Amino acid sequence: MITKQKVQHIAKLARLSLSEKETKKHQKEFSKILDYINELKNIKILKVDEVDYFSSNITKKDEVLKFNKKLIDGYIKVPSILK
Repeated sequence: MITKQKVQHIAKLARLSLSEKETKKHQKEFSKILDYINELKNIKILKVDEVDYFSSNITKKDEVLKFNKKLIDGYIKVPSILK
């Protein structure tokens, strides 16, 4: 469990003044958050192969022509939206 002094230090950094009741409440809440983070550290993550979403995008010349767009260096030229 996080200490009362740490909660008070965090409150001071946030420029908050906490009552004794609020300090105890935040002490419990911070402890729950830290416990949850520790649980997340124990989760095994499977490595997923990276997917190149851009290569599967519409880049075939016939598909580009279908939408009446120009293909420049593998990218579709679209009208500028910023001026």
